[in-house]
Amino acid sequence: MISGDTVEDDEIAAVQVDDDTKATLKKVKHVGKDVFLYPINTKYDPIILNEDNPGRILGKAIHVGFDM
Repeated sequence: MISGDTVEDDEIAAVQVDDDTKATLKKVKHVGKDVFLYPINTKYDPIILNEDNPGRILGKAIHVGFDM
C-alpha cells in the first residue's frame, strides 16, 4: 500500500517500508505511480515505493531538528 496524498513533493515524511515496524524520515517525490524517498543522509540510496516494493507514508514531518 502506498499512501500519502497529503505529502507534497520535497516535503519530509515519516515512512514505513516493507511492513517494517520502524519508521524513517525521507524527502518525498511523486513520479507517476511511484513514490521516490530520498534520505536526508546522502550516504544512503533512495527508496522507490510501488506495487512491487510497498510502503506506507505515515504523515508529514512538521519539524526536524538535529545537531551537526
